[in-house]
Amino acid sequence: MAGQQKDSCPVTAARQSIGEEPHPDREAVARDGFMTTWEGRQEAVFVGSYEHGSPAGFDMAQRYQRAGFLKKKRESVGNPALVE
Repeated sequence: MAGQQKDSCPVTAARQSIGEEPHPDREAVARDGFMTTWEGRQEAVFVGSYEHGSPAGFDMAQRYQRAGFLKKKRESVGNPALVE
């Protein structure tokens, strides 16, 4: 994105670019990362959903693990979860 600072948060930058005119009614931002549970640190896909004009949204996460020959496949671990 033009004008983005190197040290800015990618999720914040994505939300700002979505918030430009014309405003969408809803938006979703997906990112890959890690979450820590009682089982330890695991890879997960996060999706934040927001509605225009609402002060907060929802973040969901789906844990996954690498599988298969050379660990090129991904398998879901457990169920999707609402995260804080």
